[in-house]
Amino acid sequence: MTVNPIRFDLIASIVETLTHSIKSGEWGEYLPAERQLSRELQVGRSSLRKAMLVLEKKKLIRVAHGKRTRIVKPQRGASVRQSRVVAAFIKGSPENMDSLTSWRLNNLQHDLQAAGLTLEIFCEGNEIGGMTAMHIEKLLATHKAACWVLFAGNQHIQELFFKSQAPCFLVGTPHPGIPLPHIDIDFKAVCRHAAGQLLRLGHRNIALITRDVKFPGAMSSIEGFLEVSGLSRDSQVSAQVIRFDADARDIAPFLQKVLASPSRPTGVITISAELALMCLTTLLSMGLRVPKDISLISRDYRNFLRYTHPAIASYDINHNLFRKKLSRSIIELVDTGALGTKTMLIVPEIHGDASFGSVPM
Repeated sequence: MTVNPIRFDLIASIVETLTHSIKSGEWGEYLPAERQLSRELQVGRSSLRKAMLVLEKKKLIRVAHGKRTRIVKPQRGASVRQSRVVAAFIKGSPENMDSLTSWRLNNLQHDLQAAGLTLEIFCEGNEIGGMTAMHIEKLLATHKAACWVLFAGNQHIQELFFKSQAPCFLVGTPHPGIPLPHIDIDFKAVCRHAAGQLLRLGHRNIALITRDVKFPGAMSSIEGFLEVSGLSRDSQVSAQVIRFDADARDIAPFLQKVLASPSRPTGVITISAELALMCLTTLLSMGLRVPKDISLISRDYRNFLRYTHPAIASYDINHNLFRKKLSRSIIELVDTGALGTKTMLIVPEIHGDASFGSVPM
Protein backbone atom coordinates (compact mmCIF):
# COMPACT_ATOMS: atom_id res chain seq x y z
CA MET A 1 0.00 0.00 0.00
CA THR A 2 1.33 3.41 -0.92
CA VAL A 3 1.41 5.92 1.93
CA ASN A 4 0.58 9.50 1.13
CA PRO A 5 3.62 11.64 2.20
CA ILE A 6 1.46 14.50 3.35
CA ARG A 7 -0.59 12.19 5.53
CA PHE A 8 2.58 10.69 6.98
CA ASP A 9 3.93 14.15 7.84
CA LEU A 10 0.67 15.03 9.59
CA ILE A 11 0.72 11.92 11.76
CA ALA A 12 4.42 12.40 12.50
CA SER A 13 3.66 15.97 13.56
CA ILE A 14 0.89 14.78 15.89
CA VAL A 15 3.20 12.15 17.38
CA GLU A 16 5.92 14.73 17.94
CA THR A 17 3.51 17.15 19.63
CA LEU A 18 2.02 14.52 21.93
CA THR A 19 5.44 13.10 22.78
CA HIS A 20 6.67 16.53 23.80
CA SER A 21 3.61 17.08 26.01
CA ILE A 22 4.05 13.69 27.68
CA LYS A 23 7.76 14.25 28.32
CA SER A 24 7.17 17.73 29.69
CA GLY A 25 4.65 16.42 32.20
CA GLU A 26 1.78 18.49 30.88
CA TRP A 27 -0.82 15.88 31.87
CA GLY A 28 -1.29 13.55 34.80
CA GLU A 29 -1.76 9.82 34.48
CA TYR A 30 -4.07 10.06 31.48
CA LEU A 31 -4.28 11.79 28.14
CA PRO A 32 -7.19 14.20 27.72
CA ALA A 33 -10.25 12.81 25.94
CA GLU A 34 -9.92 12.09 22.23
CA ARG A 35 -12.43 14.77 21.29
CA GLN A 36 -10.55 17.39 23.30
CA LEU A 37 -7.18 16.46 21.80
CA SER A 38 -8.63 16.50 18.31
CA ARG A 39 -10.03 19.97 18.91
CA GLU A 40 -6.84 21.35 20.48
CA LEU A 41 -4.56 19.93 17.77
CA GLN A 42 -7.06 20.78 15.02
CA VAL A 43 -6.78 17.35 13.44
CA GLY A 44 -9.26 14.65 12.55
CA ARG A 45 -9.94 11.88 15.05
CA SER A 46 -8.83 9.27 12.51
CA SER A 47 -5.38 10.88 12.24
CA LEU A 48 -5.20 11.23 16.00
CA ARG A 49 -5.90 7.53 16.50
CA LYS A 50 -3.12 6.57 14.07
CA ALA A 51 -0.71 8.83 15.95
CA MET A 52 -1.74 7.23 19.24
CA LEU A 53 -0.98 3.78 17.81
CA VAL A 54 2.55 5.02 17.15
CA LEU A 55 2.82 6.30 20.74
CA GLU A 56 1.57 2.95 22.01
CA LYS A 57 4.28 1.13 20.04
CA LYS A 58 6.81 3.47 21.65
CA LYS A 59 5.38 2.40 25.03
CA LEU A 60 4.52 5.96 25.96
CA ILE A 61 0.81 5.28 26.37
CA ARG A 62 -1.51 2.34 26.97
CA VAL A 63 -4.76 2.34 25.03
CA ALA A 64 -7.66 0.31 26.43
CA HIS A 65 -11.07 0.04 24.79
CA GLY A 66 -13.75 1.97 26.66
CA LYS A 67 -11.28 3.48 29.11
CA ARG A 68 -9.09 6.57 29.24
CA THR A 69 -5.66 6.40 27.65
CA ARG A 70 -3.04 5.97 30.36
CA ILE A 71 0.40 7.56 30.13
CA VAL A 72 2.93 4.82 30.84
CA LYS A 73 5.98 6.91 31.64
CA PRO A 74 8.13 9.68 30.15
CA GLN A 75 11.36 8.67 28.45
CA ARG A 76 14.43 8.46 30.62
CA GLY A 77 16.38 11.63 30.87
CA ALA A 78 13.45 13.76 29.79
CA SER A 79 13.01 16.95 31.75
CA VAL A 80 9.70 17.20 33.61
CA ARG A 81 8.11 20.61 33.79
CA GLN A 82 6.84 21.18 37.29
CA SER A 83 3.49 22.86 37.36
CA ARG A 84 3.26 26.11 39.30
CA VAL A 85 -0.53 25.96 39.48
CA VAL A 86 -2.41 25.21 42.71
CA ALA A 87 -6.02 24.17 42.19
CA ALA A 88 -8.64 24.84 44.86
CA PHE A 89 -11.79 22.73 44.87
CA ILE A 90 -14.81 24.18 46.67
CA LYS A 91 -18.37 23.02 47.15
CA GLY A 92 -21.20 24.88 45.49
CA SER A 93 -20.75 28.07 43.52
CA PRO A 94 -18.91 31.38 44.10
CA GLU A 95 -22.21 33.19 44.71
CA ASN A 96 -23.03 30.86 47.62
CA MET A 97 -19.55 30.77 49.12
CA ASP A 98 -19.46 31.68 52.81
CA SER A 99 -17.42 34.71 53.84
CA LEU A 100 -14.79 32.69 55.74
CA THR A 101 -14.00 30.46 52.74
CA SER A 102 -13.87 33.52 50.49
CA TRP A 103 -11.47 35.26 52.89
CA ARG A 104 -9.22 32.21 53.03
CA LEU A 105 -9.16 31.84 49.25
CA ASN A 106 -8.28 35.51 48.75
CA ASN A 107 -5.42 35.32 51.23
CA LEU A 108 -4.19 32.01 49.86
CA GLN A 109 -4.12 33.49 46.36
CA HIS A 110 -2.08 36.45 47.63
CA ASP A 111 0.43 34.23 49.47
CA LEU A 112 0.83 31.85 46.53
CA GLN A 113 1.41 34.71 44.10
CA ALA A 114 4.21 35.96 46.34
CA ALA A 115 5.77 32.48 46.05
CA GLY A 116 5.47 32.43 42.26
CA LEU A 117 2.41 30.16 42.20
CA THR A 118 -0.99 30.60 40.59
CA LEU A 119 -4.29 29.66 42.22
CA GLU A 120 -7.13 28.32 40.08
CA ILE A 121 -10.56 27.72 41.62
CA PHE A 122 -12.96 24.95 40.62
CA CYS A 123 -16.49 24.74 41.97
CA GLU A 124 -18.35 21.47 42.35
CA GLY A 125 -21.61 23.06 41.36
CA ASN A 126 -20.29 24.69 38.17
CA GLU A 127 -17.51 22.49 36.88
CA ILE A 128 -18.78 18.97 37.25
CA GLY A 129 -22.10 17.58 38.39
CA GLY A 130 -22.33 14.40 40.38
CA MET A 131 -18.61 14.06 40.97
CA THR A 132 -18.25 10.42 40.03
CA ALA A 133 -14.85 8.75 39.85
CA MET A 134 -14.85 9.40 36.10
CA HIS A 135 -15.46 13.12 36.69
CA ILE A 136 -12.60 13.40 39.18
CA GLU A 137 -10.35 11.46 36.82
CA LYS A 138 -11.22 13.83 34.00
CA LEU A 139 -10.69 16.87 36.19
CA LEU A 140 -7.24 15.69 37.28
CA ALA A 141 -6.25 14.68 33.74
CA THR A 142 -7.27 17.92 32.05
CA HIS A 143 -6.14 20.34 34.77
CA LYS A 144 -2.57 19.52 35.70
CA ALA A 145 -1.83 21.09 39.08
CA ALA A 146 1.11 20.86 41.43
CA CYS A 147 -1.33 20.52 44.32
CA TRP A 148 -5.07 20.35 44.94
CA VAL A 149 -6.61 22.12 47.92
CA LEU A 150 -9.96 20.72 49.02
CA PHE A 151 -12.18 23.00 51.07
CA ALA A 152 -13.98 20.42 53.23
CA GLY A 153 -15.86 18.09 50.89
CA ASN A 154 -18.04 15.13 51.73
CA GLN A 155 -16.69 11.63 52.24
CA HIS A 156 -17.20 10.69 48.60
CA ILE A 157 -15.20 13.66 47.30
CA GLN A 158 -12.39 13.08 49.80
CA GLU A 159 -12.18 9.40 48.87
CA LEU A 160 -11.98 10.15 45.14
CA PHE A 161 -9.18 12.66 45.53
CA PHE A 162 -7.30 10.42 47.97
CA LYS A 163 -7.52 7.40 45.65
CA SER A 164 -6.30 9.52 42.73
CA GLN A 165 -2.96 9.87 44.56
CA ALA A 166 -2.71 13.45 43.31
CA PRO A 167 -0.90 15.85 45.69
CA CYS A 168 -3.75 17.04 47.86
CA PHE A 169 -4.31 19.12 51.00
CA LEU A 170 -7.59 19.39 52.90
CA VAL A 171 -8.95 22.49 54.62
CA GLY A 172 -11.18 20.69 57.08
CA THR A 173 -11.19 17.33 58.82
CA PRO A 174 -10.92 14.09 56.82
CA HIS A 175 -13.46 11.35 57.22
CA PRO A 176 -12.28 8.18 59.00
CA GLY A 177 -9.96 6.06 56.88
CA ILE A 178 -8.97 8.94 54.57
CA PRO A 179 -5.52 10.10 55.75
CA LEU A 180 -5.32 13.34 53.81
CA PRO A 181 -2.96 16.02 55.15
CA HIS A 182 -5.16 18.73 56.58
CA ILE A 183 -5.65 21.80 58.72
CA ASP A 184 -8.71 22.52 60.84
CA ILE A 185 -10.01 23.79 64.16
CA ASP A 186 -9.58 21.42 67.10
CA PHE A 187 -13.32 20.91 67.67
CA LYS A 188 -12.72 18.16 70.20
CA ALA A 189 -10.67 20.51 72.39
CA VAL A 190 -13.31 23.26 72.04
CA CYS A 191 -16.22 21.15 73.27
CA ARG A 192 -14.10 19.56 75.97
CA HIS A 193 -13.22 23.03 77.26
CA ALA A 194 -16.81 24.33 77.01
CA ALA A 195 -18.19 21.35 78.93
CA GLY A 196 -15.43 21.78 81.51
CA GLN A 197 -16.37 25.42 81.99
CA LEU A 198 -19.97 24.49 82.76
CA LEU A 199 -19.01 21.68 85.16
CA ARG A 200 -16.58 24.01 86.93
CA LEU A 201 -19.46 26.42 87.58
CA GLY A 202 -21.56 23.71 89.19
CA HIS A 203 -23.69 22.52 86.27
CA ARG A 204 -24.51 18.84 86.46
CA ASN A 205 -26.99 18.56 83.61
CA ILE A 206 -25.40 19.81 80.40
CA ALA A 207 -26.32 19.32 76.77
CA LEU A 208 -24.69 19.61 73.35
CA ILE A 209 -27.15 20.57 70.61
CA THR A 210 -25.96 19.51 67.18
CA ARG A 211 -27.27 18.97 63.71
CA ASP A 212 -28.02 15.33 62.90
CA VAL A 213 -25.01 14.89 60.62
CA LYS A 214 -21.92 12.72 60.68
CA PHE A 215 -19.37 15.25 59.55
CA PRO A 216 -15.93 14.67 61.11
CA GLY A 217 -15.99 18.03 62.92
CA ALA A 218 -19.36 17.22 64.50
CA MET A 219 -18.21 13.77 65.57
CA SER A 220 -15.03 15.24 67.14
CA SER A 221 -17.17 17.79 68.99
CA ILE A 222 -19.36 15.07 70.47
CA GLU A 223 -16.32 13.06 71.48
CA GLY A 224 -14.76 16.00 73.33
CA PHE A 225 -18.05 16.90 75.02
CA LEU A 226 -18.64 13.37 76.31
CA GLU A 227 -15.03 12.95 77.31
CA VAL A 228 -15.34 15.57 80.06
CA SER A 229 -18.44 14.02 81.62
CA GLY A 230 -16.80 10.62 81.48
CA LEU A 231 -13.76 11.89 83.37
CA SER A 232 -15.85 13.63 85.99
CA ARG A 233 -15.78 12.01 89.43
CA ASP A 234 -19.27 13.28 90.12
CA SER A 235 -21.70 10.43 89.40
CA GLN A 236 -24.55 12.93 89.19
CA VAL A 237 -23.23 14.52 86.00
CA SER A 238 -25.54 14.06 83.00
CA ALA A 239 -24.28 14.94 79.52
CA GLN A 240 -26.81 14.76 76.67
CA VAL A 241 -26.13 14.94 72.95
CA ILE A 242 -29.32 16.36 71.44
CA ARG A 243 -29.73 16.29 67.68
CA PHE A 244 -31.84 18.95 65.98
CA ASP A 245 -32.24 18.79 62.23
CA ALA A 246 -35.69 20.23 61.67
CA ASP A 247 -36.77 23.59 60.28
CA ALA A 248 -35.58 26.63 62.23
CA ARG A 249 -39.20 27.47 63.05
CA ASP A 250 -39.47 24.22 65.02
CA ILE A 251 -36.77 25.17 67.52
CA ALA A 252 -39.33 26.46 70.09
CA PRO A 253 -41.26 23.19 70.60
CA PHE A 254 -37.96 21.33 70.39
CA LEU A 255 -36.43 23.34 73.25
CA GLN A 256 -39.65 23.16 75.27
CA LYS A 257 -39.48 19.37 75.09
CA VAL A 258 -35.80 19.36 76.08
CA LEU A 259 -36.39 21.67 79.05
CA ALA A 260 -39.38 19.65 80.21
CA SER A 261 -37.37 16.44 80.46
CA PRO A 262 -36.36 15.01 83.88
CA SER A 263 -32.70 15.69 83.08
CA ARG A 264 -33.36 19.30 82.09
CA PRO A 265 -30.03 20.90 81.14
CA THR A 266 -28.92 24.04 82.94
CA GLY A 267 -26.04 24.57 80.52
CA VAL A 268 -26.24 24.23 76.73
CA ILE A 269 -23.48 24.15 74.11
CA THR A 270 -24.46 24.53 70.45
CA ILE A 271 -22.39 23.21 67.60
CA SER A 272 -22.85 26.34 65.48
CA ALA A 273 -23.34 30.08 65.93
CA GLU A 274 -26.62 29.93 64.01
CA LEU A 275 -28.01 27.33 66.43
CA ALA A 276 -26.85 29.46 69.37
CA LEU A 277 -28.72 32.49 68.04
CA MET A 278 -31.85 30.41 67.45
CA CYS A 279 -31.64 29.04 70.99
CA LEU A 280 -31.10 32.46 72.54
CA THR A 281 -34.09 34.11 70.88
CA THR A 282 -36.31 31.12 71.66
CA LEU A 283 -35.26 30.98 75.31
CA LEU A 284 -35.94 34.69 75.71
CA SER A 285 -39.37 34.31 74.10
CA MET A 286 -40.09 31.55 76.65
CA GLY A 287 -39.31 33.98 79.47
CA LEU A 288 -36.01 32.35 80.37
CA ARG A 289 -33.03 34.56 81.20
CA VAL A 290 -29.52 33.82 79.91
CA PRO A 291 -27.45 33.10 81.93
CA LYS A 292 -29.53 33.42 85.14
CA ASP A 293 -31.90 30.59 84.21
CA ILE A 294 -29.78 28.72 81.66
CA SER A 295 -26.22 29.06 80.35
CA LEU A 296 -25.43 29.11 76.64
CA ILE A 297 -22.13 28.66 74.77
CA SER A 298 -21.49 28.45 71.02
CA ARG A 299 -18.76 26.18 69.66
CA ASP A 300 -18.28 28.44 66.64
CA TYR A 301 -17.71 32.16 66.44
CA ARG A 302 -19.48 34.45 64.03
CA ASN A 303 -19.32 38.22 64.12
CA PHE A 304 -23.06 38.63 64.73
CA LEU A 305 -22.74 36.95 68.15
CA ARG A 306 -21.15 40.13 69.50
CA TYR A 307 -24.41 41.99 68.95
CA THR A 308 -26.74 39.67 70.87
CA HIS A 309 -27.86 40.51 74.38
CA PRO A 310 -26.29 39.00 76.27
CA ALA A 311 -23.34 38.48 73.91
CA ILE A 312 -23.06 34.73 73.40
CA ALA A 313 -19.76 33.18 74.50
CA SER A 314 -18.04 31.46 71.57
CA TYR A 315 -14.68 30.17 70.34
CA ASP A 316 -12.59 31.84 67.68
CA ILE A 317 -9.16 31.07 66.25
CA ASN A 318 -6.20 33.23 65.31
CA HIS A 319 -7.05 33.55 61.63
CA ASN A 320 -3.64 34.95 60.70
CA LEU A 321 -2.01 31.88 62.23
CA PHE A 322 -4.41 29.66 60.28
CA ARG A 323 -3.53 31.56 57.10
CA LYS A 324 0.22 31.20 57.60
CA LYS A 325 0.03 27.49 58.34
CA LEU A 326 -2.22 26.84 55.34
CA SER A 327 -0.08 28.81 52.87
CA ARG A 328 3.19 27.37 54.15
CA SER A 329 1.83 23.83 53.91
CA ILE A 330 0.71 24.29 50.30
CA ILE A 331 4.01 25.86 49.26
CA GLU A 332 5.95 23.08 51.01
CA LEU A 333 3.86 20.42 49.30
CA VAL A 334 4.44 22.01 45.88
CA ASP A 335 8.19 22.50 46.40
CA THR A 336 9.04 19.18 48.05
CA GLY A 337 6.16 16.86 47.21
CA ALA A 338 5.67 15.99 50.88
CA LEU A 339 4.77 17.50 54.25
CA GLY A 340 6.66 17.18 57.51
CA THR A 341 3.45 17.70 59.51
CA LYS A 342 0.30 16.20 58.01
CA THR A 343 -2.19 17.12 60.73
CA MET A 344 -2.50 20.71 61.91
CA LEU A 345 -5.20 21.54 64.45
CA ILE A 346 -5.67 25.13 65.60
CA VAL A 347 -6.99 25.51 69.15
CA PRO A 348 -9.42 28.46 69.49
CA GLU A 349 -9.87 30.71 72.50
CA ILE A 350 -13.15 31.52 74.19
CA HIS A 351 -14.53 35.02 73.70
CA GLY A 352 -16.91 36.48 76.26
CA ASP A 353 -18.55 34.98 79.30
CA ALA A 354 -21.78 36.96 79.53
CA SER A 355 -23.97 34.04 78.47
CA PHE A 356 -22.85 31.44 80.98
CA GLY A 357 -22.56 31.44 84.75
CA SER A 358 -23.13 29.40 87.90
CA VAL A 359 -25.90 26.86 88.02
CA PRO A 360 -29.24 28.53 88.89
CA MET A 361 -30.55 27.88 92.39
